[in-house]
Amino acid sequence: MYMSFGSAFLLFSILLLYYYNFTTSGVLTANIDALSFDEYVYPVWLQIVSFSGFLICFLIKMAVYPFQLWYVDVQKNSPIPLNMIMSSVILSMGAYGLIRFNMQIFPTTFKTFAVYLLALMVITIICSALNGFLQKNTKQIISYYGIIQSGFIIIGLVSINAIGLTGAIFHVFAQ
Repeated sequence: MYMSFGSAFLLFSILLLYYYNFTTSGVLTANIDALSFDEYVYPVWLQIVSFSGFLICFLIKMAVYPFQLWYVDVQKNSPIPLNMIMSSVILSMGAYGLIRFNMQIFPTTFKTFAVYLLALMVITIICSALNGFLQKNTKQIISYYGIIQSGFIIIGLVSINAIGLTGAIFHVFAQ
């Protein structure tokens, strides 16, 4: 249910950008380079709405604090090979989406929201550490550990410098 909810936000944001680009340029394109060519073409409300849709989708995929329940339940009830795939691929897809879409198409909006994302990631890390400490099931402990790692990846991204971005990308591949 969470993934469908996130995908609906992603679809809405993509369609919003797609059709707004068509109304301004007369070209129907989904080329990311064309959409991110000049972010000042988009009005502020469109940037915030589209950015928020992309952000909600990728935060659900990365299983951060308000949306982490699906990840813990799936990890607990899944066989170990599926757990390994989920912790490496799905969480990494969320980080890739944040880098590719949120940071590339809306760099100014990303900088504006960076402080709020940082606060959300600190809450995510603390809550996940406390919840993981209270668990008895090993799979649930590992799933909370994965959520903590997602929080550290996003903290690297919101630092908005080369070292933080490099560290976040390295952490995605090392996860």
